[in-house]
Amino acid sequence: MTEFDVSPASLPYKLYTPEQVRKYEPVAAQMAGATLAALMERAGEACFNAIKRRWLNKQRLLILCGRGNNGGDGYVVARLARQHSFGVQLIQVGDPNTLSGEAAQARDKWLQSGGQILPFDEANLEQADIIVDALLGTGLNRPVEAPFDYMIEVINQLGKPVCAVDIPSGLCGTTGKVLGTAVRAEMTVSFVARKQGMYTGRAPDFVGDIEFDELGIRQAFQAQIDSHVEQVRYANFKHFLRARQRTYHKGMCGKVYVVGGDLGMPGAIRLAAEACQRAGAAIVTVISRPEHIGPILSHRPELIVSGAQTASPTLRQTIADVAKVIVVGPGMGTENWGQSMFSMVRETDVPLVVDADALNILADSPSFRDNWILTPHPGEAARLLDMTIEDVELDRFAAASALQKKYGGIVILKGAGTLVTDGEYMRVCRVGNPGMASGGMGDILSGIIGSLLAQGIPAFEAACLAVCIHGDAADLAAEFGERGMLASDLYPHVRRLVNPSND
Repeated sequence: MTEFDVSPASLPYKLYTPEQVRKYEPVAAQMAGATLAALMERAGEACFNAIKRRWLNKQRLLILCGRGNNGGDGYVVARLARQHSFGVQLIQVGDPNTLSGEAAQARDKWLQSGGQILPFDEANLEQADIIVDALLGTGLNRPVEAPFDYMIEVINQLGKPVCAVDIPSGLCGTTGKVLGTAVRAEMTVSFVARKQGMYTGRAPDFVGDIEFDELGIRQAFQAQIDSHVEQVRYANFKHFLRARQRTYHKGMCGKVYVVGGDLGMPGAIRLAAEACQRAGAAIVTVISRPEHIGPILSHRPELIVSGAQTASPTLRQTIADVAKVIVVGPGMGTENWGQSMFSMVRETDVPLVVDADALNILADSPSFRDNWILTPHPGEAARLLDMTIEDVELDRFAAASALQKKYGGIVILKGAGTLVTDGEYMRVCRVGNPGMASGGMGDILSGIIGSLLAQGIPAFEAACLAVCIHGDAADLAAEFGERGMLASDLYPHVRRLVNPSND
């Protein structure tokens, strides 16, 4: 591919909690022969260089420093900017004489270089071209208190580009939740290790573009602690999409049954079934209401469509004998027909992809199974866990883990920063865009998952790859804008992405 870069070469994929970074950063620095003061210098330099690269013609900085090491990073940025003839206003929250350790050393170097420390009410906020947020850092784990809450609101109201140092102030680096209020940054420069909370939850609205610098200690840091949380992209999994041998035939490329579409809802099941085809499954059979046979076939004659008024033992046995994978739920409804269809497929041993209304039925009759993939959005996850959507979104990592522990198999918690977990490993996929906030997008994903499973890709990897293909296809489809994008707009891009050898 050319115009759509999916190269992972510059990305470290492991994600960590701020607590892990605080605990192991000093050990890693010592192993690498660096002092914590030297790391602060490197962090400030990385941030200043990122600012220079991004905003070439802006040279007036307003730097807001807090009371800890995040503020110390801000002092280093200020000193380097002044040395390069930038205009710098530095605001310290609270008494600068209370700073200690490396932050105090950074303060002293700033003052020795001729810099000044201003109180908030004496700074000319409107004069600044760029605001540097070095207020709170990653250590915050409670709601933002005064005067920081006021200062954050002022920053957000100024309408100036903001560079956040390590993390936007007010954002939780563990969960991605907003702790009352948070800085909306255009760019965040993160250090040492990527913080998992910056890649899911509400974080995408606040972190902006993320630049990362490991400050020369990544190997030493990762030698101290491993993480089962990892950011993934399409390039990590596309090796599963090997070119087919010339002798392949349709019997070798996966047989999928797609079950759903109660009266008046053929669209969802049709979308899922075609996505299954476009992702490479050879034989896709739709089980829906008899009334839907004509409408579905008129739009996609390559599908096999079978009408079912009831979930009979004969139908169940046919599916169990033929299907390699069953996708169940799109447009299925939660009335008697939908409940009977879900009960029928649950009685088979065939691997399942459980989506949409099947998840709502499952919430009312929970069960545990190893060979299924559940694909809830936050609302469905809330019903499955008997909690509120807000509770799910406050800690998506915990919610995904709780779903997997309760229901088994593999869980895909959809949303900005989709999570995939098998109970041991957690994967975070950050691709996709707001254009996906339209009907049918989830049906496309469930079809892709079913197709990859049927083609023999292991379940966890199939789930991760499907999420990446889904998000990347949406990003490609957004070429003409996010607003107005339809689920079916993803089809040509899905086909392209499942054929990487063609690029």
